[in-house]
Amino acid sequence: MSERPPVDDELEDIFKRPSDVAFAQRLHEVRGPAVEADPAFREALRRSLMQEAWKQKEPRRPWYRRLLGPPGLAWAAAMAGVLLIVFVALTLSQNTNRTGQQVFTSPINGHTAVATSSSIVVKFQQPMNPVATQQAAKITPATEASYHWSDNNQTLTIVPKNDGLAPGVTYQVTFTSAARTESNQPLTSSTASPAPITFVTQEQPQPTPRPTPVTTPASPSPTPTPSPLSGVRLLGASNGSQPVWSLDGTQIEAAKAVGFTKRQTLTLVILPQMTARTLPALTGQFASIIKDSSLLSIIAVIELTQTMREISATNLKLFECYLFLGVLYLALTLPITFASKRLEKKFSYEN
Repeated sequence: MSERPPVDDELEDIFKRPSDVAFAQRLHEVRGPAVEADPAFREALRRSLMQEAWKQKEPRRPWYRRLLGPPGLAWAAAMAGVLLIVFVALTLSQNTNRTGQQVFTSPINGHTAVATSSSIVVKFQQPMNPVATQQAAKITPATEASYHWSDNNQTLTIVPKNDGLAPGVTYQVTFTSAARTESNQPLTSSTASPAPITFVTQEQPQPTPRPTPVTTPASPSPTPTPSPLSGVRLLGASNGSQPVWSLDGTQIEAAKAVGFTKRQTLTLVILPQMTARTLPALTGQFASIIKDSSLLSIIAVIELTQTMREISATNLKLFECYLFLGVLYLALTLPITFASKRLEKKFSYEN
């Protein structure tokens, strides 16, 4: 008679009645047939454990290296672009508030050859109080004039007296804070004043001298403007070096030995290794070509830097324009670098 094994202490802690403990002990003693695991499941589990072990073995990169990696730089470029857009929007809104709302205009504002017999027509955006507005009108230099209203007191015609305006003089017409609308509201606020109407009268015509025959030299031929194709040729010539790579001859012989055709040898043996080994050099060269394209502005090729230089010469905002230009170049080169890192990881270039 075989000796009965001792009762497990854990079963006595779980079950209180002796019958339950005996039944659980009997079930514990029963051994079923051993079942082997599926080979595919074992291989997948082994692969998963190996990958997890390699991840835990790799040292964790410092925070500054993770921040300066391709994802961190991409997010930094996106945040810089958003901040730049917000900064430009705030600057434009401040400039709009500083200049104030335009409450009156004139057809001759900004003209430099106004006839001396012309009248000064001022158009308001709302009906005005004629008496208060005429008293607030100020013409510099002082000119005696008469005032005529039309269009429901929205158009004021100032007619100069005493033979009109003086020739070759810069005039300014403005309205003080005493000007009132038809509802007795001030024309402008106490902090903002509208821009004055400025114009220049025509000079007194000078006696025409007797013309003398002048020999007109031949006009020089216009300088041809370089085409973008010339810039492409220049960049291709300056960045024409190609990465050097050679394949071990034994690999080609091994491919022939296992029965690979020339096409299979090219697609399965040569191209994967060539892509993995030349990808970093080609990516760096492509990013360098994008950045070197700014040099084409020296030969008057219309490209990104030349366009931004013309824009900054128009609005006189050098810092904002060149900061936006740097963000554009960063946005062009960062995706290339990020894609190169992903492809290198996919082809296991580091290994």
